[in-house]
Order: sequence, then C-alpha cells, then structure tokens
Amino acid sequence: MIVGTAGHIDHGKTALVKALTGVDADRLKEEKARGITIDLGYAYSDLGDGRQLGFVDVPGHERFVHNMLAGATGIDAALLVVSAAEGIKPQTVEHLQIMDLLGLDRGIVALTKSDLVNDDELLERMAEVETLLSATSLSGAEIVPVSALTGQGVDELKAKLLALGESGKGTTGHTRLAVDRCFLLSGAGVVVTGTVHAGEIRVGDHLLLTPSGLEARVRSLHAQNRAAEVGHAGERCALNLSGARLSREAVKRGDWVVSPALHAPTDRLDVELKLLASEPQPLKHWSPAHVHLGSAHVMGRVALLADDQLRPGASGLAQLVLDEKIGVLAGDRVILRDPSATRTIAGATVIDPFGPPRNRRTPRRLAELRALGRPNASVLDALLREEAGFVDSARLGIARNLKAAEVERLLAEAGGTKVAGFGFLAETLAAARADFGETLKFFHEGSPDAPGLPPERLR
Repeated sequence: MIVGTAGHIDHGKTALVKALTGVDADRLKEEKARGITIDLGYAYSDLGDGRQLGFVDVPGHERFVHNMLAGATGIDAALLVVSAAEGIKPQTVEHLQIMDLLGLDRGIVALTKSDLVNDDELLERMAEVETLLSATSLSGAEIVPVSALTGQGVDELKAKLLALGESGKGTTGHTRLAVDRCFLLSGAGVVVTGTVHAGEIRVGDHLLLTPSGLEARVRSLHAQNRAAEVGHAGERCALNLSGARLSREAVKRGDWVVSPALHAPTDRLDVELKLLASEPQPLKHWSPAHVHLGSAHVMGRVALLADDQLRPGASGLAQLVLDEKIGVLAGDRVILRDPSATRTIAGATVIDPFGPPRNRRTPRRLAELRALGRPNASVLDALLREEAGFVDSARLGIARNLKAAEVERLLAEAGGTKVAGFGFLAETLAAARADFGETLKFFHEGSPDAPGLPPERLR
C-alpha cells in the first residue's frame, strides 16, 4: 500500500515520515538548506513479513501544490498532517479538498507536535479537525495525536495505517505506470519511477511511453524499494529501461509506461465535473484551467456540455480540451486549478477519454455519456440499448482497460454479439439485416438493370 502525506507547510509531514520509517524523504540540497519540502519524497517501512509500506511525502507550500498533485493521484490512503500547535491552515484545507475530489476514503489524521499543547487544547484541535472532515470522503477518519520529537503516538499511528488494508488497484488490466521521476543511473541508463496503477510489470516486458510512443524494454526493476522480477498494481516501482530512441530528455513527469494495447494519447476528455462549493462564482463555458491527471500537468479549457455555466457546489458533464495529448483512461480522476494556479477549483472523473470534437452537446451524445458513466458490469447493456445500438469493442476495451476476453464476456452477459469489431444486441442485428434486405429489394425493383446498390446509397 502507498500512503501519501497531506497538510500545510511546517506541520511536520517529513519529520513524521522519518519517525515512521527512519528515512529522511527530503532528498534535494535546496530542501535541506531551506528546511522545506519542494518536490516529492519517498520512504518505505519494512513490515517484517516480506511486505513494505510505502510513503509519498508531498510539499505543503502553496507554490508547490502542482508537485503535491503529481504524487497524490497514485496513493491508496491519505495521512493528513495537522499541527496541534497551529491548527487548520490554508493548505490543510486545500490538500483535504484534493483528497476529497480524488475520492480517497481511506486515511488517518496525525495531530503532530501534540507535545506542545495541553490536554484541553488537544481536544479542541481534534474537534476542529472532525468538523473539517465531516463533509469530505475522509469523514470519520481516526485522529491520532503524535510527536515526531518524543515518539509519542508513532507506533499507534503505524498500526492504524497498516489496518487500512492493501491497495485496491486492479491487477487484471493492461500495465500502466505513472512516471513521476526520470534520471540516468551510471552503468544502467534511463530509470523511471512511479506508481503502478493497473496490471503488473515484469523484467523483459516490452512497453511503450505515452504520449510519445517510444518503445522501451524493462531491463530490471525495483518494487517497493527492493529488487524484484515483477511489480504489481499498487506498488511504487523503479524501472531500468532500454530502447533505441530512449533518453533522459525523451521521458518526463506526466508520461505513462503502458502495455502497447493502452497507447492511445488524447487531448479531449469527457468528464463528470464537480465545482468546489467554496468557489466565489460559477464556472463558465470555455474557462481556462490547469489540468492535473496522474502525474501530468497541462493547460486546457472546460467545455460545459449541458449548460453555459456551473454553479459552486454543482456537478455536470464537461469536455476538457487540452493543449497537448496525454495518457488517459475512463475512471481516472482529474484536478483542476485556476488559470493563475493559486487555488484548486474543481475535480472530475473521466467518462470517455476519447471525446468527439463535434456534436459533443447533442441529446444523443449526452445520453451516451450517461450510459458510459455506468460500471463495467452494466455499461454494455446501457450502450447497446441507446439510439446508436452498437459498441466499438476495441475502443471500449482501451478506454476502460479491459482485455479482449473481458469485453467479450461482458458483451455476452448483455445479450450482445460481435460483428466486425462492433457489439450489437441480437434483435438490433436482426432488424438491421431485415432493413438491409428491404432496401436491396426496393432498389432492384426500381432499377432491375443496375449491377448493384452503390455503397453511398446504403449508408
């Protein structure tokens, strides 16, 4: 499992991670000189049974929220850190908003520096935090008073983190790793690190970088800070990659390492978007925004699909039109920040990573999006009964990271059949064949000397 810290600057996130793991996650010279976390840090705790508990330590300064977001999207549980001496601060609130928008419902609050306050003050802080959590996905999360200096509460906190359970990331789909670091290692070459979001990675695998399409072979790997032959979904991995065109400059944070079947970069995402209730005004159609997905950070615009504006606290369908292509799948969570990157404004869940450039607001398309918003078990049944009456099986498989056998199983369960790569209901196919026969009959009755029906007439 991967635990990600969250919280305001100087509330003791890095010190707490060190108390839990013995590792100082601040690795940059500037971080050590300034005494603040600037970029993502990583640490691991050996559980003694062959498992490793991983931590992603994020910066708390408002200027580095973009770095925090690059690490937050790959975690399984949140460790919200609040100083008992200072209480709730701006980035406490913003980081919690981000965790809520990402749908993280597993987490614990560490009330740090608890040795600096008396019992009454501690109870007051706990009540404040409970109130803050109450309207979020972390409502009811346990609050543990700790002190990284004295060690008070650290063992209890670690035990409660372990009790949160294993990673919930899927292992059945194609391989997908979000790159958050890339560097050259002497004698080895290009190394990328990141969290495996789906599938598994094995030494010797031939994979692709998305969106560039560069080919890469896994020469060796580390999973959860240990040399391994395979890395699983939910683990942080370091991959030593080789490839004819691969270089340090060719790979960047925001790329994905994927199975070839998932290489389908896109710049139009149809999403279900939620505007934060704290926003001072409605979000207007075609508003610019910073878009964060996985470890990627790109600029884009919000095309509202049902209305011309979205009021604070409301949700609605939208298309995110990005300035550059990225790797995206249905179900991915997106965070939007304002054009000046000073505050988080909204979150979204991807419904269709391959949004159309035209006819995106038609009743037929909106009905299709509502069908695509369903879980895998019922999405095909809903799509096959829409006006179009058919499904592009390959496209659906890519969008939802389903292997071909899984798509065919779901199609059969929905009462469908596959013809030329498309799924149909049996009755829809029978009706189409009957209509085709009637069209041919009518044509030949009217043009008995014609050799056949031109394809354009059939369309």
